[in-house]
Amino acid sequence: MPSGIVAIIIGIQPILTTALATLYIGESLNLRKIGGLLIGFIGVAVVVLGKFGFDLGQNGGLDWFYLGLCTLSLMAISIGVFYQKKFCDQSHLLTGTLMQYVAAAIATGLFAFMFGESWLVDWTPGFALALSWQVFGLSIGAVVLLMAIIKLGEAGRVSSMFYLVPPLVVVEAHFLFGETLGLLSIAGMLLCIIGVYFVNRPGKTSTLL
Repeated sequence: MPSGIVAIIIGIQPILTTALATLYIGESLNLRKIGGLLIGFIGVAVVVLGKFGFDLGQNGGLDWFYLGLCTLSLMAISIGVFYQKKFCDQSHLLTGTLMQYVAAAIATGLFAFMFGESWLVDWTPGFALALSWQVFGLSIGAVVLLMAIIKLGEAGRVSSMFYLVPPLVVVEAHFLFGETLGLLSIAGMLLCIIGVYFVNRPGKTSTLL
C-alpha cells in the first residue's frame, strides 16, 4: 500500500472517533467542530497529495486485502480512543497503561511464535538508540501523555490532534532528509492547523446533537 493512501484512510480517524463519542458518550457536536474536522481532513489529503502526487494509487496499490487492513487499523484506533474515554476514564493512568502494554506484549509474542520470528538481537549502537527512543520517548512519554489528555479532554478533540501528524512528518522529512516541501503541502499544513484550532477552540455555539 502506498503510504499516502494509508495516511488518507487513517486521517478519517478523528471524524469517526468524534461520531462515536457524540453517539455513545454524549460529547457536544456543533457546526464549528464539524467544520474543523472536515477542514483538517482536507488538509491531510492536500499534504499527502502534495508529497506523493495524484497517482499514489497506481501500480496495484489499491489491493482490497490491504485496503481492508488499513480500514481495520482505522477502526481499531478510533474504537480504542472511544473505549479509553468511556470505560477507562476513572482508572489509574500508569496502572491502566501498564495493563495495556502487558496485553500488547502477550499478543505480539503470540504472533512472533506463529510467524517463526527469530529471537536473536544484533545489539548495535544505532539499534540501542532507536530502541531507547521507542521505550522512553514513545511508549512511556508519548503514550502516557496521550492517555492523560484523553482522561482530561473530549475524545473528539483529542483525536483531532492526529491531523497534525502528516504535516509534522513532512516538515521533519524536509529538514532531516532534504525532501521537497512544496506549496501544496504547505497549504495543506495550514488547513490542518486551522481545522485543529476550530475543533479545540472553546465557544458557546449551541450543539446539534
